[in-house]
Amino acid sequence: MAFVSSRSGQADIWILELATGALRNVTNHPEGDFRPSWSPDGQWIAFSSDRDSKKLKFAFATLQTTDIYLVRTDASGLRRVTARDALAGGPAWSPDGKRVLYHEAEIGSLGPERGPSQIVSIELATNERQVLTDGGGEKWSPRWIAGDRVAYVSRGPDGGVEFVGGTKGARGD
Repeated sequence: MAFVSSRSGQADIWILELATGALRNVTNHPEGDFRPSWSPDGQWIAFSSDRDSKKLKFAFATLQTTDIYLVRTDASGLRRVTARDALAGGPAWSPDGKRVLYHEAEIGSLGPERGPSQIVSIELATNERQVLTDGGGEKWSPRWIAGDRVAYVSRGPDGGVEFVGGTKGARGD
């Protein structure tokens, strides 16, 4: 089981071996690591982190950007997947392990407000990024649900669970 804990003094990704109760810190970094997601083959964990973030200071707030990273379950092979000066989070692996979904929100240009968020898919072999949604409002928690279909949560007056195709041009309805 992968989870986030601050037992080491910062938010890290830990693995609990259920059979033995053994714990391992797989990220061990002074910045925050969050929202772990197992790859289908059980060899990798995708997570969001502010470890390489830009810290943007506003009058009464500091906003940190976040990116998506991958790490092997033995703590090797750390790889930064995104680098867009945005808030990226909630990674979810495709069933074949070739793509990762995440939500991404641009940081407001006039203050710490985040702009509308979108659901994005990234091809891990090429880092090809595809924005799957458009329009305003917040979109969170993307998940592959069947084949090339993606579900996500939208917020706002008409919010709820919505669907979209998992690659550009695919329809989710």
